[in-house]
Amino acid sequence: MAQKHQARSGKPQDSGSLAREDFDGGPVSIDEIETGLFLGNLTAATHMETLKSFKITHILTLDSVPLPKHILEAGFLTTKYIQIADMPREDILQHLEGCVNFISSALDQNGIVLVHW
Repeated sequence: MAQKHQARSGKPQDSGSLAREDFDGGPVSIDEIETGLFLGNLTAATHMETLKSFKITHILTLDSVPLPKHILEAGFLTTKYIQIADMPREDILQHLEGCVNFISSALDQNGIVLVHW
């Protein structure tokens, strides 16, 4: 969680560092777009029951902040994180080959992949 500092006015001031826990992703949203390949929101990627019920084995995250530690350390998951902002100036194509390789490798191993950004 972002650290807060007291300003002279007595109100907390944000230190500027964000953590995944600082974001609310809303209700779970997850859709199978190809066999074994799901597209979902942050809530789907961080909700352990959802990951287990869809038998997710791999998560590809394209976001400005990584997933929470409890997801990254889950023994049944393999994760890949691409730090990228949802901004027009970002060059997402430079990451395409690595993302495709991660997804292909997972599917070749009969894994189930969730992509979220």
